[in-house]
Amino acid sequence: MAETNTSSQPGDRTYRDLEAWSRAMTLAEETVQATRNWRAVDQFSLGLQLRRAAISIPSNVAEGQARRSAAAARYHTAIALGSHGEYETQLELARRCALIDPVTFARLSAQCTTVGKLLSGLYRAALRSVERKPPRA
Repeated sequence: MAETNTSSQPGDRTYRDLEAWSRAMTLAEETVQATRNWRAVDQFSLGLQLRRAAISIPSNVAEGQARRSAAAARYHTAIALGSHGEYETQLELARRCALIDPVTFARLSAQCTTVGKLLSGLYRAALRSVERKPPRA
């Protein structure tokens, strides 16, 4: 499971405290496991793309939060949402090409849906935060 806060100040929150990051990490980890035994040709084509999209989601959440600015959080969360769309598409293609069994597909698809909802909430929160900032003088 996700590690706890590693910042030096007890009240500081990091990306590790975000459910979106934690769930996206689990999705990435399980995607790596699910594609590990695919045939080489599939593993290095669709499997690679699927893993890259999965890894991109928590990576962009972390980068946006680590930059400590609402604008950066919004920007990187938008990129994570794009990677989420790629992941959904690639997972569906893996199902259609019978590269992934129905049980694994259902599990990853459900996790992907949850991550998408969390990312959307994170994006809306970042957007509200950017909109509240007063204009520069």
